[in-house]
Amino acid sequence: MNPILLIEALLKLLQNFLPCERQSPFEENSHGSAIAPPRKAAPIVSDSWFLVLVVNVRHQELLEEIREQRTILPEHWDALYHATQFLWIGNLAEFKQSSLNERKIEEFANSQFHSSEYDVHFVSIELNQAESGFEAGVSQIDRLDAFERLPEISKRVSVSPRLPSRAYRQTGVYK
Repeated sequence: MNPILLIEALLKLLQNFLPCERQSPFEENSHGSAIAPPRKAAPIVSDSWFLVLVVNVRHQELLEEIREQRTILPEHWDALYHATQFLWIGNLAEFKQSSLNERKIEEFANSQFHSSEYDVHFVSIELNQAESGFEAGVSQIDRLDAFERLPEISKRVSVSPRLPSRAYRQTGVYK
């Protein structure tokens, strides 16, 4: 018996066991043979979002407390809101490709530079959900509300070493 005819017969037999609403995952080609449709790529769903805050060194006490706690506490969000000069949010893939990832930060941290009052720290925060209030172009009220929710939606927090102000140039950060 022809293998293609055998497969077609098995498919017809199997269709009797499927509920009526379901259709076979196979289609017929122009020769009447069953073929599997091309697979569609699954959409990328990221449950890891990263928020990076650029904070001036003047806020060293706040940064040290966050570094020690490794989390954003309810008493931190307001001071962090006021201390943030620039920020960026994106998913894991975007974060890895950005100039804000750990590898790029290490390059700046290991470079020779003269300390300045304009030096910064990057506060990298892994979020358990996307937060539209951190996106570019939102109102100050939406931004403030997002910072207020930060203790609830943050998972992990890390604070970079002191970096020269040029570290955040051409990184895609925004106000």
